[in-house]
Amino acid sequence: MRKQLIKIIFILNFLLALGLGLSYSAKFFSPSLSLIIALAGMAYSYFLSGFLLLSILLLILKKYKWLTFNILIILLGWNNLTAWIQFNTIDDTSADFRVMSYNVKLFDLYNWKNNQEIKSNMLSFIKEQKPDIIAFQEFYYDNRKFPIDSVSIALNMPYYYVTDAKFLHGFSHFGQAIFSKFPIKSSQLVSFPNTTNMALYCDIEVKKGTLIRVFSNHLESYRFQANDYELVEDLKDNKTDIDKVPGLIERLKHALIKRSYQAEKIASIINASPYPTIVMGDFNDTPNSYTYHQISQYLSDAFIENGRGFSNTYKGSFPSFRIDYILYSGTLRSTNYQRLKFNASDHYPIYTDFIIEK
Repeated sequence: MRKQLIKIIFILNFLLALGLGLSYSAKFFSPSLSLIIALAGMAYSYFLSGFLLLSILLLILKKYKWLTFNILIILLGWNNLTAWIQFNTIDDTSADFRVMSYNVKLFDLYNWKNNQEIKSNMLSFIKEQKPDIIAFQEFYYDNRKFPIDSVSIALNMPYYYVTDAKFLHGFSHFGQAIFSKFPIKSSQLVSFPNTTNMALYCDIEVKKGTLIRVFSNHLESYRFQANDYELVEDLKDNKTDIDKVPGLIERLKHALIKRSYQAEKIASIINASPYPTIVMGDFNDTPNSYTYHQISQYLSDAFIENGRGFSNTYKGSFPSFRIDYILYSGTLRSTNYQRLKFNASDHYPIYTDFIIEK
C-alpha cells in the first residue's frame, strides 16, 4: 500500500512539474501559437501550490532526491515566483509624486452593490490617498447627472484626458481617463480593432521642464456573462456538465489571442517613448502571461520593486489574480507600492510613489 501511494505521489509530482514548466514558458509564446501553454500560464499559482504541498510530503517521506528535483524546478521559475509574491520592506523615502491605477467598474452605474452613494464614496476614498495622477479604467461620466468637471473638482485635479469606448443616448460616456494635478501637454488615444478596449497616454509636466509619459491600458476582457461565472464555480465544486467547458475555453482563447496583439502594439508605442514612462492599467492577464511579458520586458514593476505579499488586484471569482499593474522606466524610481482593499469595484486600486532621479 505504501509503495502504491509513493508511486501516485511521484506521478502527481511529475505532472505538476510539467505543468509548472509549461507555465514558465507562457510568457514567451503567443496564445495564437499555443493555447495550452497560455492556459498553463494562467494556472501557474495552482500548479505551484500543489507542487509545494507535494514537496512538503516528499520531505516528510524523506525522498530527498525528488525533493532536490522539486527545489530545482522552483528555482528555475524564480522570476515567475517573485512576480506573484514579494517581501520588500517599507520604503518611506520622500517622493516627488504619486500615481494610482483603478478600474472603477463604471462607478457602480448599474447599482450592483445597491449603493447610491458609491460614486462619491469612491471619489472621496481616492482623494484621501492623495494621488497626483490617476488612471481610470471602465470610467463613466454623464453630462446630466455626473459631469466630467464634477470628477475633476472632487479629486482636485484640473487636468484630464478622457476617451470614449461608447457614447450612448447623447449623454452617457464609457471609456478611460487620466486625471492629473500637473499640466497635460499632449495626449493620444491608442485604439484596437474590433473591440471597445483601448489604451491612451498623456505627456505630463511633473516638474518645470520635466515631462513623463503616462499610459492607461484596458486590454481585452474575457467578457464572461453570469452563466460563465456560474460554470466556473460549478467546475470548482465538480457540479457541472463537462460538455459546457469547450464554450468557456473558446471565450478564453478569443480573449487571450486578441490581448496578445494588443500587447504587441502597445509595447511598440511604449518602447518609442521619448520620456520616462509610467504604464498603468488593467491588463486582464497574469504576470506569467505573454501579454505582461510583452509590455513589461523593458520596464520595472512597482510591485516587484516595492510590494509586499501576494497583491491580487482582481477580487472576482475568476481570475482572482494580479492583473492590474504600475510599470515604469527611465529616470524614475518607485517607492511605497500599495494595493488598497477598498471594496467598491471588482478591482482594487493600486498606487506607488515616484522619485525623479537625476
